[in-house]
Amino acid sequence: GNILDVISAQRRRDVEEASRQTPTAQLEAQLSSAPAVLDFAGNIATDVDVPRQAHAYASAGAATISVLTEPTWFKGTLKDMRAAREAVEGMSDRPAILRKDFLVDRYQVLEARVYGADTCLLIVAILDDATLGDLLEYARSLDMEPLVEVATPTELQRALAVGAKIIGINNRNLKDFTVNNDTTRAIMETMGGARPEGLLFCALSGIKTRADAQAYQSVGCDAVLVGESLMRAASPGALIQSLRGMATTDPLVKICGLRDVETTDATLRLGADMVGLVFAPKSKRLVDVATARSIAQRVTKSRHSAHVAALRQQILAAQSEENGIAAWQARAQLLREMTAHRPLVVGVFANQPPAEVKRIADEVGLDVIQLSGTEGLDAAKDYAGYLVWKAVHVGAGDTGESLLSAAEAIPSASRAHALLLDTKSPLALGGTGGSFDWDIAANLAKLGMPFFLAGGLDPANVAQAVTKVQPMGLDVSSGVEADGVKSLDKIGAFVRAAK
Repeated sequence: GNILDVISAQRRRDVEEASRQTPTAQLEAQLSSAPAVLDFAGNIATDVDVPRQAHAYASAGAATISVLTEPTWFKGTLKDMRAAREAVEGMSDRPAILRKDFLVDRYQVLEARVYGADTCLLIVAILDDATLGDLLEYARSLDMEPLVEVATPTELQRALAVGAKIIGINNRNLKDFTVNNDTTRAIMETMGGARPEGLLFCALSGIKTRADAQAYQSVGCDAVLVGESLMRAASPGALIQSLRGMATTDPLVKICGLRDVETTDATLRLGADMVGLVFAPKSKRLVDVATARSIAQRVTKSRHSAHVAALRQQILAAQSEENGIAAWQARAQLLREMTAHRPLVVGVFANQPPAEVKRIADEVGLDVIQLSGTEGLDAAKDYAGYLVWKAVHVGAGDTGESLLSAAEAIPSASRAHALLLDTKSPLALGGTGGSFDWDIAANLAKLGMPFFLAGGLDPANVAQAVTKVQPMGLDVSSGVEADGVKSLDKIGAFVRAAK
């Protein structure tokens, strides 16, 4: 038979032997002393079996650590998994622990929970429908949401039929262990855009670089599982940070003017780092507070919000103490780290009373307040305890030097935490589709000042803008619309061209 058949047959024999040595009832009695379960809904990032590595991977930002426990071919053990769990126990926002094995019996699912797993892998190819459904429901009864692995369109439909919520698409053929990196894309395309609500997809095997991860993200994957590349990496932590986008100089991308949850979901799957919700009363992209709250809750539901909150506090704590270009650069780096943990929700306001702005920010759950009106560069003084960006409308007569001097003239405690350069227009305060002289922005960037670039950007010119200006981030609204409505094709094209 093929390799998968041989391994799964051995695991069935292993279960028989294990259950003789430790009967199910005895194992169940140990559940009460098992470590607590972590909600498993984050990005799977690593595949390790050594406690020291587990701690290093967690420190680098891995959302989940996958531990091989198959003893015959992969030399893994349940003790390895327990050691990995103990290595990350007590860490702030610790990663989930996944039992990666060839599970064929309830006994193995029970073992996973007793030995500290937060979730486990179920491979569709080695389970009939009845067993797959049974193991899925049994895992849930133990507060674990399994990662259900598929490798063909038929297996995907079987996984969906039993109600799987987290589906891993394996690029590795488990019958002969060859890897085809196109498998995930091909299987995702079989859904034809009809993606079930609340489903998470993870690409498995063959992921080596940030570009690989972005390619899978572009076809709708929410996560990647990386194993061999990390095990062989000279610096696994550096590779994890690279995969998460923390080692890149690619600009951050903010898609502004979103007005519904569905478009926001799709926008994030296409690779946006931030979403902008407009609360300026005169804007045609105005979103009501209730809808905005639903969007924000969807974006910020990630358990990595604890990391985002901690980084936010770092920015706020340093605000009154730091001056000069270095301070702007330090805030920019912290902002990039925030987006590496999860996308950010930015609320856009214009000439509104601070009390109103703060009320909306609190009700919606915004990460950032963006002031896009004619407020002064010192407007952040009215928003103590909030992250504030200020839009600067660039027109004739402005230079990089004059913009920098104006920003630096503001007392540090009253400064915005980041600036956004947009086009000065008598028609509107933003979203006009018009651009300004990029030489001014390029000059500011050469002076070392990080900023977001907005105004007249679209999929056709954004690559040129990035090359010429080298901004820390990009902000686009009308440039990714068709007839006034956000176009997912244009959003995808914009993100690909920008990065």
